[in-house]
Parts: sequence; structure tokens; C-alpha cells
Amino acid sequence: MEKVLEREANMSHIHNPHEDRWIRFYQNGSFESGGKPYGQNSGRYTMNEEKQIIYLDSDAGEDDDSKWTFSISRQEMNWTGLGSERQRATTIFYHKTE
Repeated sequence: MEKVLEREANMSHIHNPHEDRWIRFYQNGSFESGGKPYGQNSGRYTMNEEKQIIYLDSDAGEDDDSKWTFSISRQEMNWTGLGSERQRATTIFYHKTE
């Protein structure tokens, strides 16, 4: 995770205070994520590439599930939340490492 913007304000110091958060997607439709202080998470994902939407179904429960629009370039994946006004105002920037 490179950066988190909420309403265009950089909130990375709250969402990634140790600069170690990550997410990994597997071809079997599962994902894993981690980083302090939020810990490990896993679950299933579905992706609609045509509409550029990804849905994360977290093993942590329904309150941790999320839905995002996304864009992918060679080295970055950017997500913008879907749902509430706050979710729609949140964008996460990931840098590919593999």
C-alpha cells in the first residue's frame, strides 16, 4: 500500500502507519492481506474486469467486506470505494511488487 486518500487528503499515516500493509491475490479467487496494526486477513474476491469492479469477501465477517472500482497499470493498482459517501471518497494506491 503506497497511499490512502480520503476526500483528497493523504490519510496514509492512519491507514498504513508502519508502511507495511499489503494484499496478494491468487488465481483460485482467494486473497490475503496484512500489516500492522491491522493484522492478517484473508477471504475470497470476485472481479468484473469489464466494469472494473472488485469485491472482497473477507473471512473476518460481513462488516469487513468491501467493493471497489479499480484501475491497473503495469506497476500500480488504484482502488476507489463503492457504497457510502465516505467509501466513494476513499482511494487506495498499491504498488505491484510481483
